[in-house]
Amino acid sequence: MFLQNRSLQTERATKAAELFEKYLDVRSKNTDLPKGPERTEFYFERNNRGLLLLNAIFSATKGDDEWERIVYWSLQRYEHVAREKKILCLSLTEDFQAFIQKSLNDPPPQMCYDFNVSE
Repeated sequence: MFLQNRSLQTERATKAAELFEKYLDVRSKNTDLPKGPERTEFYFERNNRGLLLLNAIFSATKGDDEWERIVYWSLQRYEHVAREKKILCLSLTEDFQAFIQKSLNDPPPQMCYDFNVSE
């Protein structure tokens, strides 16, 4: 049983590392930024892709304090996204949404994108 648990932990850590590498790749894509409304769309998609990857890391490593700190640290760059209500909460788990709220310094009452409001 011990070896089985150890193997599962190693598998989760490996998956989390792969996901974090993808996350860093998504965050670093700034070349050839579009202009005008396409630029806003680009950031909206990039930010939510990053959050989706962080959600996957959070779920895969649940209970691992080290990975939780990494996800917490990564979420700090999304505070403005939460304030502007630009998070696609439909694609995130409820646990992760609660973790986002807990991680922000001054969480807004509403952080989810509302599809019914035109910009």
